Amino acid sequence: MVSVVSRIFDFIGIASPVTIQAKLCGFSDTSSKTYAAVIYLQQAYNGKKRAILIASTSQIVPMNRLSIVCLEFLGALLSSMLIHSVEKALKTDINLLSTICYSDSEVMLNWVRGENRDGKPFAQNRVREIRSLLPAARWRHCPGQKNPVDFPTRSVSVKELKKTWWFRGPPWIGKDLIEDPSGEMPSE
Repeated sequence: MVSVVSRIFDFIGIASPVTIQAKLCGFSDTSSKTYAAVIYLQQAYNGKKRAILIASTSQIVPMNRLSIVCLEFLGALLSSMLIHSVEKALKTDINLLSTICYSDSEVMLNWVRGENRDGKPFAQNRVREIRSLLPAARWRHCPGQKNPVDFPTRSVSVKELKKTWWFRGPPWIGKDLIEDPSGEMPSE
């Protein structure tokens, strides 16, 4: 009976007497109207793997017209800030094995990984902020159709959202990523 009650009130397992090992997975995406970020906690417990949504946020794009690439930088910065705050909050309760962020913007990823050194101050400043919160090595590419943050960046009703994998993460997130030290997205 106690275990049933504790699962209801402690679905992440924070109050568990054993150490929970988990990974944080962040995602960012952008549209012409909004940019957003979502964080999932992946864990393996009693032989079962699962992922749950633990934080998300979105912002309306600024009034001054920015290119989609500039907005992708803002989305990545939002994701970095969110995952950094979640990491700090969970650090004492959960043994975080790693933290990985995904984006579908290869241009932004190239900048964050240091492959583009020259450019506009806007991009350079965002990259500096992103790297200060999350090292470049923790960023990965995720194709747009597998990116869960695609849902809040377009108009999706609550009814439609319930039918998606928004709350439990993309189907691949609970599979092999716990064992995969590289953090690369598994193919389906």
